[in-house]
Amino acid sequence: MNKKLISVLSVLILTAVLNIPVSYAEDKVAEPNPVIAGASSLVLPPVGQIENKEGTKPKSFIMGAVEACGITALVLTATLVGGPIVWVGIGPLMANHIWSGTEAYATAKRKSEESAKVTTPVPAPVQAQTEPDKKKSEENQSVVK
Repeated sequence: MNKKLISVLSVLILTAVLNIPVSYAEDKVAEPNPVIAGASSLVLPPVGQIENKEGTKPKSFIMGAVEACGITALVLTATLVGGPIVWVGIGPLMANHIWSGTEAYATAKRKSEESAKVTTPVPAPVQAQTEPDKKKSEENQSVVK
């Protein structure tokens, strides 16, 4: 039991440590990588949502709550009852991981496509005024005065 607890805690700590540079990189505008966001959220929901800077949205809290409830149900059914009833905890966990991973992938892909579409506007070239244009602009200025 202690080995399992230590391994789970070490995975959680390593995941948190490895994600610190991503979540605190506010000075650089990095495009989200859909594969990384989807894979990390598939392993530990809602890490991909946090990488997509959507960690404060309700869906992220719902994913975290479903994860906590699924783990609790899994532990309780495995220790108290056992047998096929363990799927009561495993089913929601699997569904939550798949939902979280696919949602993080889709959001990161959408954001990277949107950032690729955004381009800086190119100023129009300045055209030289011809004699008739100069006269028209002088007439317009005199009318305005």
